[in-house]
Amino acid sequence: MSTETLAAIFDDYRKKVMPSQAGPVQISETRRAFFAGAATVLAELLAMADAPDDAGVERIGTLHDECEAFARTVVDETMADQQIAAVPDPPRFTVPDKDGITEILREIGARVKETLPRGWGFVLLLFEFGENGALFYLADASRADVIRVMREFIARQVQ
Repeated sequence: MSTETLAAIFDDYRKKVMPSQAGPVQISETRRAFFAGAATVLAELLAMADAPDDAGVERIGTLHDECEAFARTVVDETMADQQIAAVPDPPRFTVPDKDGITEILREIGARVKETLPRGWGFVLLLFEFGENGALFYLADASRADVIRVMREFIARQVQ
């Protein structure tokens, strides 16, 4: 049986799971959720200890199955997030970047991406006014997907 305290278990969890750049609010809220979860499980275990016959054992099995199912969804969501939250394609442009537009695009793109709900993408076009103006764009989707979306957008505008 482990002699670790819940605080030590949380510290280990924090090192393994939480981002190193997590701020004090995120750490505090996560610690609260961790201890609330632990308290809930301990209350359930105490209630199970008083349960007749095998009811407590069955309850533990049910809770374990629920945790396993949740863990599978976390893995699935994490894999989907890694695909969806991929680093945006490098900016593309039609002329040399004499005004530093590429860096501006990357900064705006990073802010847009972190703000969007899961499952949404974006295309950001920056252009210079005038007949021969430059065009720069950044997207978090493949070039083929961007072209498809733009074609759909244009078709809706000309109808």
